[in-house]
Amino acid sequence: MRARNIKPGFWKNEDLVDLAFEHRLLFIGLWMLADREGRLEDRPKRIKMELFPCDNVNVEAGLQELCALGLLERYEYEGVKVILITKFAEHQSPHHSEKRSELPGKAGYDTVGNPKKAAREPVKGKGATGKPTAAPTDDHRGQDKELPNDNGKPTVDLPETYGESTVDPQSHNGRNRPDSLNPDSLNPEPINTHGTSASDAPNRDESLAGDDAEKKQAYPQEFELAWGKYPKRPGSNPKRQAFKAWKARTKDGHDPAVILAGVIRYARFCQSTGKANTEYVMQAQRFFGPSCEFENEWSPPEPFPERPRHSGFGEIDYSKGLKQEVPDGVANF
Repeated sequence: MRARNIKPGFWKNEDLVDLAFEHRLLFIGLWMLADREGRLEDRPKRIKMELFPCDNVNVEAGLQELCALGLLERYEYEGVKVILITKFAEHQSPHHSEKRSELPGKAGYDTVGNPKKAAREPVKGKGATGKPTAAPTDDHRGQDKELPNDNGKPTVDLPETYGESTVDPQSHNGRNRPDSLNPDSLNPEPINTHGTSASDAPNRDESLAGDDAEKKQAYPQEFELAWGKYPKRPGSNPKRQAFKAWKARTKDGHDPAVILAGVIRYARFCQSTGKANTEYVMQAQRFFGPSCEFENEWSPPEPFPERPRHSGFGEIDYSKGLKQEVPDGVANF
């Protein structure tokens, strides 16, 4: 079973809306069971086991309704019953290396002749040796070259041997995006349909240029002065984020000199409390942030009076509460 495209117009198709919802799901499921020519075996019981193993769906009735709308054709060739999705090629673009159909067409089995080897198309404006070439003449304009794939076999059907192709040609440039195949299919080759391709990713020179630009970013002298006075801390303290916060405060009308004075007060506070060069130092982006920590007083705490740990013993009268001249053997209290 393969992944196929479902276009938004499917849900508003005036012919399909008259069908039961399970028959519409059946139609979608047939795309996934079909090969790249839009053919699959006409075996209703097997189709039900593949698409509706736990549901009570009349697959045969659904196939008949889809045939009545001209969306399917059912035929038999040499005892092989086949279902053909009539407009499969108009709405699906199978992967170029998807396995060829092994089922017969209405006129018989498909055959492919031995393809001629074609040279790889050179870069525009250059020949095979890399040298510039002359512009093409009118006799050769408009001719499309068809290249074989890596294993020497063509990726599209040859109309001269068995009729018109049922698969969109996968041209070298501007080709349609092929349908991706599930990992359990015969071609589990991943296809990058999202994200950044290798060609879009920045190269090493571009990355180094970006880093140099970041390092050479010029900051105003007022901010550099405040940053130089700000207490140091281990760990994260991004200068760029701090500058953004500082710049936002100056736009709000705060005087850079007032911010600098707050930095100096905070640095003295951290030094007096022993927080300097520790993780307890506030990050600069928060200090310059909307809370305006630079406006706080940051007054250091009052020092405790210096006194020895063991003092005042000489000032205590230990004789209080004791009786004087008590005879021996009598409690002295």
